[in-house]
Amino acid sequence: MGTAALLSTPSHEPPGEEVNTQHDIVTVFRDHLERVYQNPVYPDPDRLGEYLTKVHLPQLNETWVQALEADLTLEEVTVAIKSLPLGRSPGIDRFTAELYQTFVTVVALRLLAVYNEAFNDNILPYSKREGLIAMIPKSGTAASDPASYHPITMINLDAKVLCKILAARLATEDSEFWDLPAFRHLASTVDAQPWQEAGCLALADRYPSEIYIPSRRHGIPSG
Repeated sequence: MGTAALLSTPSHEPPGEEVNTQHDIVTVFRDHLERVYQNPVYPDPDRLGEYLTKVHLPQLNETWVQALEADLTLEEVTVAIKSLPLGRSPGIDRFTAELYQTFVTVVALRLLAVYNEAFNDNILPYSKREGLIAMIPKSGTAASDPASYHPITMINLDAKVLCKILAARLATEDSEFWDLPAFRHLASTVDAQPWQEAGCLALADRYPSEIYIPSRRHGIPSG
C-alpha cells in the first residue's frame, strides 16, 4: 500500500485516526484481522459433541487410512514439484516454482526426508505453518477502510508441495467424501458456502445462545 492513508478502524466501527506509515498500516491490518477471526463465543464441547454424533459424517475405511498415512515417496514429491504452476508469487521463503523445478532432483530428496520426519514426529516444521498475508482491495470500496481488503495468504513453496501430494492421494480414492466441496477437484469457497451456512444454522438452531455466526456486517471479508 505504500504510504496511502488508512483509517485505524473499519467503517462499521467508531471513526479512528488516519495512519500513513508502513508500520502503522501493518498494525491496523493485524489488529483488524485478529478481531475478524476471533470467535467471541465458544459452545460447550460436550453439547457440541452430542450434536455432531447425531450428524451423518462420511467415515474413512481402513484401506484408505493406511494409504493416506503411508510414508511419502520420492516419486510423489517429484511429481508434485513438476506440477507447480509457474509465475506465482512466493511466500516468506521467497522460493519460486522455477527454482524448485530447475533443481528438482536435489530438492525432492531433501523435502522427502523432511516430510517423512515431520509425519513420524507428528508435527510440521514452522516454515510449513507460516505464510505471508497480502491485502487485496475489493472493487468499489473505500481504500481507507481496513475492511475493504481481502486477506490472501501466500504459503511457502515446501508447504505447497506437501499440499499437492496430499491432494493427489485423496484424488486417487473413490469415496463419498467427494460429495463434500472440500474434497472436490476445482471446487471453490462458493461451492462450499451452502454447506457452511447449513452447518451454522443447524448449530444456531440447537444452541441459539452459544453460537456466534459472523457476517459481513461484522467486517468479515467476503469471498
